[in-house]
Amino acid sequence: MLNTAYNRIATRRAAIKAEADVSTGKPSKGKGAGARGGEQIAGNLYRSQSGEFQAGPAGQLRARIEAIRELRKGKGKGKAKAKGKAPKPTPEQLAAQAEAERQANVAAVGAALDNADNPAMSSRGIAALDALRGGEQGGRLNDELVKGGFAERGADGRVRLSAAGNALLRAADSGDETAALDAISKASDKAARAAERDQKKTEREKARGGRGKKKPALGGDKEAAVSADKEAATQAKKESNRAAVAEKMMANDAGVTEKGLEGMAGLASGDPVDAATVDQLTEMGLAERAKDGTPRLTTQGRAAVRAAEKGDYGATVDAISRAGDAATTRKEKEQEQADLEAENPSDDELTSEAAANVGLDDDAVAALQQASDEGGAAHEALAAAGMIDADGAATAEGVDALNALEKGDVRGYRRAARKARARVRREKAKADKDAVEKVDRDVDQKKKVQADVAAEVARITRRDPARGRGTVATKAQEQAHTGVMVALMVPSPVLAGLPGVTEPSDGLHITLAYLGDATDIQLAPRKERLIACLRDWASGCAPLAGVINGLGRFFNREQDDTNAVYAAPDVPGLSEARQSLIACLSRAGVYAAGNHGFTPHITLAYVAADASTPDIRLEDIPIAFDAITLAWGDERMMFPFAGAVEAHTPEPDHLKTRLGRRREARKPTS
Repeated sequence: MLNTAYNRIATRRAAIKAEADVSTGKPSKGKGAGARGGEQIAGNLYRSQSGEFQAGPAGQLRARIEAIRELRKGKGKGKAKAKGKAPKPTPEQLAAQAEAERQANVAAVGAALDNADNPAMSSRGIAALDALRGGEQGGRLNDELVKGGFAERGADGRVRLSAAGNALLRAADSGDETAALDAISKASDKAARAAERDQKKTEREKARGGRGKKKPALGGDKEAAVSADKEAATQAKKESNRAAVAEKMMANDAGVTEKGLEGMAGLASGDPVDAATVDQLTEMGLAERAKDGTPRLTTQGRAAVRAAEKGDYGATVDAISRAGDAATTRKEKEQEQADLEAENPSDDELTSEAAANVGLDDDAVAALQQASDEGGAAHEALAAAGMIDADGAATAEGVDALNALEKGDVRGYRRAARKARARVRREKAKADKDAVEKVDRDVDQKKKVQADVAAEVARITRRDPARGRGTVATKAQEQAHTGVMVALMVPSPVLAGLPGVTEPSDGLHITLAYLGDATDIQLAPRKERLIACLRDWASGCAPLAGVINGLGRFFNREQDDTNAVYAAPDVPGLSEARQSLIACLSRAGVYAAGNHGFTPHITLAYVAADASTPDIRLEDIPIAFDAITLAWGDERMMFPFAGAVEAHTPEPDHLKTRLGRRREARKPTS
């Protein structure tokens, strides 16, 4: 049969060549009457009344196919262009057009092959190959296709296309008859060589007399038959096991019905299953639908089918039970979610209710939302509470607070608010601590301030020996007063007229901070900042009051060999106020001298180092302060405390330094 088919293929090739020569009017070279006679028998040529060979029925069919192709290629040529632009075909239309062309090509090639002896080399054979390509099994021509070399049978008994079968289908899809004939020829040659090898192998086995451990091969046909029998037996065994398991489940009223089990088997093998059965299996958790809507078995569904095909009734029922439990759990979760969505209020309602519970108005909520979303929000209360930073953006605690509000979580909001307030307190304490520590770290500034303090004190307190007062010894002491200090000025009537008090009563004071020299290149540019700092600090400080009830003496010698005698005030809150003032000055970039600790005192007189302390009687003299004073050289500025009446102007001449008045007194008269 294969030799006959091969001869027919050779004859067809010659006929195609002869037909081409006839259509072009060229004589067939190298072909005699015998060849043309063969073509005539094959139906490709026939002799006309004039005795010339012309195309026969097969040749005419081929000519019609070629004419159709040429018509498709030249479609639209020579026609006037239609007005407007033709609509572009959709992808579905293009796919349908391509499929129609493919089917026409396959039909044409199949019709041209219908005269072949081998059923595989016909329109039915090409249709069977196309079905195998689509995954279908059980075709009637599968054995013929395997025998012809167009298909092969795997170890699992399934039939699949061979390389020759794929080549034949590609040629049929494109309508290329020549390529189809070449594919058939190659498959036939390959099948013939395989048969020849099997025959030689069988002869060698017979020659050995059956010696050896390896059994002779059964041959292509017998091996295929044995494989088919095994596959059929396996399939029959599976069906029998499924039927037995289904019958037992029906008897015990457990699992699924026989129809349901068959539907599961159909889904497992890819066979179509009716929609009602699929819905029932889905309800039981044995099936599900993919994203494209295609039904398929779930994990438990596949386990149940495998157990049923093995005849394992217990495993089948267990798998079906687990699938039902999973389906029930899924339904309960879906119902709970639906109930929650139906009962829960909207996000806006939750936010409004929670904001009302924590005392936030709509403006505060809107500002917090703006700060969280885009920044640039301005809200004084939220900024003070640490919810919004200096740039108007929400802090981490502000974001947490807003999230809690949107969820209606009042406790969560209050927790975030507490964290924000604690962070603000920590930052403020750290800033104060850093400000104080900065004073200690600035060693160079301290040294310079200490030198300025020593020079200023020496200049103010130096007395002339002839009159009990020292003379000015340095050039710096002869210049105008340029010291800067912050002090509490003692009201004049408090200590006026007391025996032993030699300092002017209108200049008595308690020094809170000595800041250096007004001409200092670091201090001078900060004057305006210092004034603003003192004004703000004083506005937040309450008036101070106490008593003067002590007398003391500093035994460290001054440059003029004198000691300072002072009154000791007892003013509650004075030390705390001074510490707060130092921190405020540090934040403004102004630093107080640190060469001495703070000892509140009011200098009353200077006495010789070897003289006795004057007897100045101080018995609980009341004293009160309602402002602080900044002395910037000879300029005085007062800043009232909170609740005090602001009434300050530049100090009169009598508040200038003692040294200035004495300098005027020492000038020679004309």
